[in-house]
Amino acid sequence: MRNSRIPFVKYLIELLIVAFGVFLGIMISTYQNNNRTEKNIKKSIGFIHRELKSNSQKLDKAIAYHYKLKSSFDSIKKELPSDLAMENYYTQQAFRHNKVPHWTGLGMASMDNIAFESAKISGIFQEMDIEEVQAISRAYSYFDSYTKFSENLMEKLLAIDSNSKVADIIVIFEVLGSDIIITEQRVKEEIDKINSQLENINK
Repeated sequence: MRNSRIPFVKYLIELLIVAFGVFLGIMISTYQNNNRTEKNIKKSIGFIHRELKSNSQKLDKAIAYHYKLKSSFDSIKKELPSDLAMENYYTQQAFRHNKVPHWTGLGMASMDNIAFESAKISGIFQEMDIEEVQAISRAYSYFDSYTKFSENLMEKLLAIDSNSKVADIIVIFEVLGSDIIITEQRVKEEIDKINSQLENINK
């Protein structure tokens, strides 16, 4: 009887050793996966932080350019004849948009979103805190709105043809000197705020 219990105890010990080995293996694998996920999250937040900072700097340049353009256009507008607005743009010679001092184009900031899209594709956001994901998504939604605004203005500029009036071009300059600047300042303010949050998260 005693001899028959020895193999049982032996098998039980071996089973416990195997079970402990499997358990230990699962624990190590889980730890490594969690560690890898944490590193990827931190790396992605770092990329997004730098991308937002770069976009903020682009907005700084765009705002400075648009203020300069606004100043130049306001000076010219004062000298334009009051009845010029309804004249055909191409037949009149008093005003040409490309002759406005400092004019080098619309000067809209081109927003990058590579880091954001990469994080979405890789599934990083699924592992992150929901509040962090909402903050990041909010920043990029501002970029989308600004980009659509920019595209709309570009379409208006490209739509200038033989039927266009001087007023059509004046409107573009007025939008650049008011609505666009206000939008750029708001977008920059919001993304700087969100980026500050990300900087604290990534410490």
